[in-house]
Amino acid sequence: MNDLWNWNRNIPDFNTFIIIGTVNSLYGNLSHDLRFQHTVEAIDSVHRKAPGSKILYVDNSSIPIKQEWVDIITPKVDLFRQMPHNLFSMIANLPALEQKSQSEFNMLDYAFNVLRQNPQMIGKRIFKQSGRYALQDTFDLSQYDDPTFKGKYTFVPKLHWLTHDGWVTQRKVLFLEQALMSFDPVLLDDLQALLPGMLNFSLKTNLCIEEVMGHFIDRDKVILL
Repeated sequence: MNDLWNWNRNIPDFNTFIIIGTVNSLYGNLSHDLRFQHTVEAIDSVHRKAPGSKILYVDNSSIPIKQEWVDIITPKVDLFRQMPHNLFSMIANLPALEQKSQSEFNMLDYAFNVLRQNPQMIGKRIFKQSGRYALQDTFDLSQYDDPTFKGKYTFVPKLHWLTHDGWVTQRKVLFLEQALMSFDPVLLDDLQALLPGMLNFSLKTNLCIEEVMGHFIDRDKVILL
């Protein structure tokens, strides 16, 4: 990221929000119409709680969303991208294979490449927000201007008890919540370089993205909110 970003020069006075979602999702029981409504609410929440931010919205639907919805989303964001698909991403989107986390790694990599192609979108901090998550009233953008956040990721932690033998044995695992995370742009190279290893580990172990990130990201660079 050193070629695109340097804290010592021309620090933009805006933040960047990457919102990734799958409106026409094959997972779960929610209708596509409701998922679209949640997506619009997520985007609107950024305008309300983080005014002046630049927004990249990436939709991962295997079947592209209808033009009517594209026309509603496009003026609300700075960049809209309907994710192109290949054999892997099409398979990852199939609910029968339970590869939702693998699909999320793929979306992140695609979104990061879009930012690299559009460096004017990169602000003083990058947020990744799930497409069905609206920023809460308690969200305070000024919190992220704290100098101690430079060079750091932020996550909301969740502790989960897991078992693989019907609760004969169990283990406590730190999950790094994916509804909203953020990072200093200087970490973009580091995070994107971790994605292939995280994807491979997730495929081998079938662990979710929240747990895999907890294994791979340097804890010394993480601030838990």
